Amino acid sequence: MAILGTGIDIEQIDGLKKYVSDSDWLGRVFSEDELEKLGRGPNRLRTISERFCAKEAVLKALGTGFSKGVWLVEVVIDTAPNGRPQVTLQGDALKYANSLGVIAWHLSISHCDEFVAATAIAASD
Repeated sequence: MAILGTGIDIEQIDGLKKYVSDSDWLGRVFSEDELEKLGRGPNRLRTISERFCAKEAVLKALGTGFSKGVWLVEVVIDTAPNGRPQVTLQGDALKYANSLGVIAWHLSISHCDEFVAATAIAASD
């Protein structure tokens, strides 16, 4: 397996607080299904920050950032049954990843009281 790209991102949790009440921003970043899974509990802001951070790390691993027609909402971050974070791409993000030969993702998300961080690795055969 070869590494095609790596991405890392760090976000201050309180820095995203101003966006969480903006439904337009949330809709540009998260699908309806993702928003339902984010919940409403006391850890919602941290969870949103983690998922946003992971999405940005994935875009960096793809080498696109916010270009080549790839949007954050096309990068879905979820939790596998074993508890590991997982990446699913849709739309132009999936097409672009396929054109690069990406067949697997490795994702790690961490947090402390103030910050979240994520590392993404795009891999091929």
